[in-house]
Amino acid sequence: MIRFVLFLCGLLVFGVTNVVSAQSRPDANPYVSRQSLSDTITLATHDNGLTIIVQENHSAPVATVRCYVKNTGSVYEGKYLGAGLSHVLEHVVSGGTTSNRTETESEELLDTLGGVSNAFTSLGLTAYFVDCPASRVSTAIDLVADWMQHCSFNPDEFTRELAVVQREMADRSNDRRTVEFHMLQKLLFRSHPARHPIIGYSQVLQDTQNEAIIDFYRNRYVPNNMVFVVVGDVNTASVLDSVATQFKETRRQTESLVVMPSEPEQVSPRSARRTMEGQVSNLAIAWPTVELSHPDLYPLDVAAYVLTQGESSRLVQLLRYEKQLVYSVQSSSYTPEFGPGWFSVQAVLAQSNKDQVRKAI
Repeated sequence: MIRFVLFLCGLLVFGVTNVVSAQSRPDANPYVSRQSLSDTITLATHDNGLTIIVQENHSAPVATVRCYVKNTGSVYEGKYLGAGLSHVLEHVVSGGTTSNRTETESEELLDTLGGVSNAFTSLGLTAYFVDCPASRVSTAIDLVADWMQHCSFNPDEFTRELAVVQREMADRSNDRRTVEFHMLQKLLFRSHPARHPIIGYSQVLQDTQNEAIIDFYRNRYVPNNMVFVVVGDVNTASVLDSVATQFKETRRQTESLVVMPSEPEQVSPRSARRTMEGQVSNLAIAWPTVELSHPDLYPLDVAAYVLTQGESSRLVQLLRYEKQLVYSVQSSSYTPEFGPGWFSVQAVLAQSNKDQVRKAI
């Protein structure tokens, strides 16, 4: 039997804030600010609020185009908390039919770029990307910008993707790593929205009207709530022109910032256990840590690497090779933008080794 034992001994999203004064620009230039962060990185702000980051890297003739939709992860779903609207939109929007092209036409264009495209949803945001040859970066920008602005919610595609999400929910309820993470969320957060799974709950989603999902798209997928990123063997000026062309008809909308409640400070250890079928056990230990702007952020990130990154890392050497107590061990420091994060260590082991592994960690 698999036994999950989670210990909370005390709590990925990251970002950098830069304040730049808007400069006077000619009317023909839609960018209200543009700043060089280094020799290769440019940060610009469109007059509709869209943030654009371009990094030139000419080491290979490839590029990636990404769009991050802020305030659009599971913790920001407001009155629909637990429905997983952000995750549903990820499925419907990515590659779906828009007012400009059909799903099939998007797929054909993606095939000409190599077909490398995907999306993901986290606690705090939803992101989309297309990787492509550098010579085709304008096409990739067109595709991603089209999804972000013009999703038409084709009824057949909508129904199909809702069914896919429901199957994912059923599958994940039997996936031990997913179960472990959801248990950890509930230990870390007792009142904060982060206590709910990113994908949501099946029954809550079933009880949610499709129009609520569409309204969520219209409210959150607005330029002043997006960060558009292009990295690769590109020309910064050309990229900025392409992005401006794709977003020239889209205006700034009302701000969609959702104020997050504070999680009460934890005053004693918490633990949870669940039994599932299987031959091994999973153990997770987590500690509340710091907010994104705290100076301990980087030392914690480094510690996660020192402890379990690579065969020579400390916990791998100690627990896997010297004491031979675990099948695998990994660690991470997760620091969201909405509050304090947590540092965790997870191990796969025989149940009989649980106490020794916990003590060693």
